[in-house]
Amino acid sequence: MKNYSGIKKMPKAQARKMARLLGAWSRSIRELHNFTQEQWAEMLEINQSAVTRIEKGTQNLLTAQYLVIKNNFTVKIIIEKEEEEEEEEGEEKQCDSVKNTG
Repeated sequence: MKNYSGIKKMPKAQARKMARLLGAWSRSIRELHNFTQEQWAEMLEINQSAVTRIEKGTQNLLTAQYLVIKNNFTVKIIIEKEEEEEEEEGEEKQCDSVKNTG
């Protein structure tokens, strides 16, 4: 992967947390609309085990899958960042949360 000067990668811990949050978001919409995991998988054009992994946060929700959900349901994602204690390197750590407003 090419390293672009000045562009920081998301730390792995933050990426894992984001995957868990988006998985929980997907699951809440699925359950709110009474879809089974199998029906949700069919709509997202993936298999049921992939839905399970997404909901657990062990597999990322792809942009195409996010767009299917967004385009079929009235949902809005708000990502909030909270500053926490400074890390040892002197950089501030950020905590993300995702809220379903629709």
